[in-house]
Amino acid sequence: MVALEKTAKQVIEENQAAVQDTRFPTPYQYMGVAQYALGDLDQATRTFEEAVRVNDDDVDSWLQLGKCYLYKLKMPQAAAALEVAVLRKGATDELHSLFKARNWMANWQDRELMIDQIERFVDGNLRAGKQTSVNALDFADLPLPSVLALSQQAYHMHVSSVDRRLCCEFDDDWQLETPALRIGFVSSDFGVHPVSTLMRGMLALLSGPDHPDVTVYCYSLTAASSWWRRNISRHVDHMVSLMGKNAVESAAIIRAHRVHVLIDLNGHTLHSGLSIFQYRPSPVQWSFLGYPMTTGSNAANGIDSFVSDAVATPVESLTQQFTEKLLLLPTHYIVNDHVQMLGHTLEGPRPRLPGVRDHTFVFATFSNWQKMDPSVFSAWMAILARVPSSVLWFLRYAGHDDAEGNLKREADAHGIDGAARLVFSPLAPWVNHTHGKRAADLVLDTTLKNGHTTLLDALFAGVPVLTLEGNRMSNRAGTSALRALDLQHALTVNSLKEYVDVAVFLATHPQVMSKLRAQVEARRLLHDEVTRTLHEWWRVLKPGGALFVSVPDLHVLASLFVRADMSPQDQYLVMKMMFGGQIDAYDVHNVGFFEPLLVAFLENAGFCEIERVANFGLFNDTSAMAFHGTPISLNVQARTCDKKDGAQHVHVKLTTV
Repeated sequence: MVALEKTAKQVIEENQAAVQDTRFPTPYQYMGVAQYALGDLDQATRTFEEAVRVNDDDVDSWLQLGKCYLYKLKMPQAAAALEVAVLRKGATDELHSLFKARNWMANWQDRELMIDQIERFVDGNLRAGKQTSVNALDFADLPLPSVLALSQQAYHMHVSSVDRRLCCEFDDDWQLETPALRIGFVSSDFGVHPVSTLMRGMLALLSGPDHPDVTVYCYSLTAASSWWRRNISRHVDHMVSLMGKNAVESAAIIRAHRVHVLIDLNGHTLHSGLSIFQYRPSPVQWSFLGYPMTTGSNAANGIDSFVSDAVATPVESLTQQFTEKLLLLPTHYIVNDHVQMLGHTLEGPRPRLPGVRDHTFVFATFSNWQKMDPSVFSAWMAILARVPSSVLWFLRYAGHDDAEGNLKREADAHGIDGAARLVFSPLAPWVNHTHGKRAADLVLDTTLKNGHTTLLDALFAGVPVLTLEGNRMSNRAGTSALRALDLQHALTVNSLKEYVDVAVFLATHPQVMSKLRAQVEARRLLHDEVTRTLHEWWRVLKPGGALFVSVPDLHVLASLFVRADMSPQDQYLVMKMMFGGQIDAYDVHNVGFFEPLLVAFLENAGFCEIERVANFGLFNDTSAMAFHGTPISLNVQARTCDKKDGAQHVHVKLTTV
């Protein structure tokens, strides 16, 4: 691409006349596409601007100019350029690009007509085996079979010419030569991007002293510079630039690092690195976080598994929407860095939303404009109509000048005073705006595509989020996050009518709202970990499998602590046994156990034949630990039971007291 850019620039400089011949791609197009592929959106934009100035009939350059503006989040300019290409110059195959640009400004002009035309275009192309540049994630209205087919087609466009020389030969010595696990993350989003804000903490943790046997490689596909990029670079073991490298060169670099697990963080988003994965630079390859739907790949041509959770992608209903195998986490799949980076959001009184009178109920939606649609907006207006002393709060994303006017006009058309009832505030830096979100009383999630990062920000800020459960991963993120807090029964609904009714009920019942907010605040850090852990142990054990649990006995420790003969030093040691020695990040006890409580937890998780034992006698473990001659361990052995039919026994002898 670097060579192509230089050649095109030379042709333009030496022979301006050739630029006028539109029977073939112009040098401007070659140069702009090369600059775009290299991640230089600013220069690519200037090149396509010059191309259409030189020749107003250069349709492809109008299209590329519109897309450059779109990715630079200059929405009015994007829509204007795409309108020239699609409506004036007849490039109707790119109607979906114009639709996307308008959506980013909440411009729903001819929306249903455009969706119908796009669906017919996609269906016709898929039936005829023709390629299309429609990105499935941009069109949540499309039928699910079309979404899957588009994702497969998009991936196959990356792998149309595969050199198998790098593929699939991995010797055992490579994988076992060192106890260190080498993990690689491939992304174009290590700059100012939600992926960076979410992943920073996990990358730092994996690279830190608590994981000495893990080596982390981050492979950056762009040269974007930011505090996030610098911070991640300081924490991870290796930050490697693949900027300007093609897929084969990139795969060779990764392969030379002998990475065991390679993880895609892009999916089909801007400057994706999916094409690298076709060359199989790592024996295990996954996709995670950056794209909430299938990549269209599989183990045969790139991506082995897709990481999600059982609520966002329930296997009984959504497996057919993925070409990869699903790796399901036991809790919400979207990792975050809130505790490390946003602890200040837990402190101080709630801020007030400027310009809003006291006792006004503040509904909020923090998703950007392209996640909104007329149906959910109509539901929001119905809510405002039934809660007169309320406002709906938006953030000013890119294209906000046009979006604000469009949304206020839509509100007026619904009988709501848009100027008075819709509130818009500027975006603040990520480390600050989560604190500001505490001013909201209730977040109304978008329905076609849920909030993801914004939803987690709101929950961490202690704000309840109302979500409508969807039928695909992109609109089940809210359900998954609320399930992780065990709040799905209160805040997840199944119809727009229920969505409106629940929002109105909460806004008009302040005591219920107050209790619900308190629950969100209490559960946003740690919730239900013991129950989830025991359920996960039950899940992975064979039926009838044995479980051995040894924990400090809180009853014994409490009795020791208050004994008259205990010195302050002894009491301090007993306290450390209660709460954990805290010698590292994991040596902390979040709950204390005594026998009836532990038995209840185990039975609830599906274990049976629960018996207390003196010790395990397996090795020099803590089951025989004593303090001042008093055994302090609560040792329990149990078996997994079939939750319907009782235990299925295996031949493991359990020694009882």
